[in-house]
Amino acid sequence: MASDFRMSGNDAGQTVPDTNIYVRQIIMQGGGLNNLGTASEARVQMLARASYTIKNLYVYISALFGVAGTIRSRINGIDAGNLTISITATGALEDTVNTGSLVSGDLFNLIVDRNSAMHGDSVTVVTAGVVLSHATSDLAILGCARAGTQVSPGATTDSMVDGAHIGVAGSESNVQWTFRTSSTLSNLRGYVNSNTSSSGTFVLRTRINAADGGQSASWGAGITGAQEDTTNTDAIASGDKVNYRRDNSAGNGAVVLDSTQVLSASPGRQSGSEGISSTIYNCEGNPDATEASAQVKIRASNTARNLIVNVNQNTRNGASTSTFRQNNTNTSLTLSVAASTTGIIEDLANSVTLSDADTVDIAFTSGGSTGTINLFQGYEQAQPVPPLPP
Repeated sequence: MASDFRMSGNDAGQTVPDTNIYVRQIIMQGGGLNNLGTASEARVQMLARASYTIKNLYVYISALFGVAGTIRSRINGIDAGNLTISITATGALEDTVNTGSLVSGDLFNLIVDRNSAMHGDSVTVVTAGVVLSHATSDLAILGCARAGTQVSPGATTDSMVDGAHIGVAGSESNVQWTFRTSSTLSNLRGYVNSNTSSSGTFVLRTRINAADGGQSASWGAGITGAQEDTTNTDAIASGDKVNYRRDNSAGNGAVVLDSTQVLSASPGRQSGSEGISSTIYNCEGNPDATEASAQVKIRASNTARNLIVNVNQNTRNGASTSTFRQNNTNTSLTLSVAASTTGIIEDLANSVTLSDADTVDIAFTSGGSTGTINLFQGYEQAQPVPPLPP
């Protein structure tokens, strides 16, 4: 079976005249544009480990003053891939004409080009995404990014495989994702932007059911840049709880891990969110109070299922709800978080059929009148039929 998944990042980022930023977005749900918009292209590149067609570049512009410029695809550090959008208005913009190709080993990202702008001009890009299509196999890419995610000397933290990239110390259960579709994970990769250790090794590894998985990538003292495990794999069964561990226990300096990614051979792709603490919308990335800013546009016929929340803190005095929304309308894919309840909660009974051009997001509503809540939420995209042609 082939796979054809919309992949996006969400996080408002403003650019100013004569400032081009590179954006790692198609695998970066938790980092989005503000946190991983940078003038250093190497920090934001995604590594392809299969052949893909890239298409349907999509952005949401929340604010525009003067001349904005363009957003273009980049492959291996040059303008390539053919995808381009001229930013001429606010709202949702999409390139529905052009397509590009990635082969294994290609490094991919976007550029927000502002060289044509003048003093006082600015643009705020909230969401950016593409469709990543593999012709013959179900090969999704899972990932997270957040610039400046620091692991302190001697510390060990855990983080999600998709969505939020914020490390949690001593609370691994708060970042576990329960897979409901079997998968083989491979090609674990991370990018370290800063490493001040003069001794010891920093290790990124997979964790399965609170035990070390088969994959790891390591950085020696003072080493930065990308490292990848090209040898080992992890076999994931339905019901397994998966996350990453970032181990700096042997290091005497801080390590900044910008991003992680892993290849998932599975008919389902997990789409996760940044942390949520109030009534908000999100789908892939940071939450937003405006639904249109949080939506992504589906460009393939697939199924949304297995809605999940992982509640790590909850003192609300009423029931909160998480509801998958399709074209600004609530669907049957929904779950309730009882007052003061924590842990993983799922809707495994319902699913939603998605069609080309549908807009989707997840609405979270905090319950009661007092207290606080913090969680991540997400769902699984499943590919039941061959993808639409480019």
